[in-house]
Amino acid sequence: MRILFLLFISVAATACFGQEADHEENHDAETHKGHDHFHLNEMGISFAPVYFTESRATNFGLHGHYVRRLGETRFGAGLGVEYIFNESNHQTYSAVFQYSPTYRLHLVAAPGIALESEADEMDHVPGEEEHDHHGAVFAIHLEAVYEFSIGPIDLGPSVEWAWDKHEIHLSAGIHLAYPF
Repeated sequence: MRILFLLFISVAATACFGQEADHEENHDAETHKGHDHFHLNEMGISFAPVYFTESRATNFGLHGHYVRRLGETRFGAGLGVEYIFNESNHQTYSAVFQYSPTYRLHLVAAPGIALESEADEMDHVPGEEEHDHHGAVFAIHLEAVYEFSIGPIDLGPSVEWAWDKHEIHLSAGIHLAYPF
């Protein structure tokens, strides 16, 4: 938990410095040579260890998304999917809403539905309905990404906080995106 907090502080400090540096740069289309961080479309993927606060388990997670910018604004919307490689095969399908306060910093809110596979009978607590522990539930993911352009792709750190009625999970990893 301390490592995740320190990583979040580091990303926030980098973003503050990056915002100042971005302000000094000229971001017209010719200077950027076609690589506009307020691009029209983005396909992205994040890889991260995922820590579940209730069970104190850590698993590997994979998150993918498509975002389309809304007009000439700093807002975007799209679809996302998350898969966590654990015993429950945790999956989340969500709508993605993105705000980009700078060319490199992207803030994401993604409400959706989390699914888990059915529990083994040994995991079932007598007297409780099985669907109370597994199945489809509302979930929300909040994410911050700071990107650096490397040729035609964007790469950078990402941090995420996710909630559903069963657990909260946190992750800090690498975000890779292809803007077009």
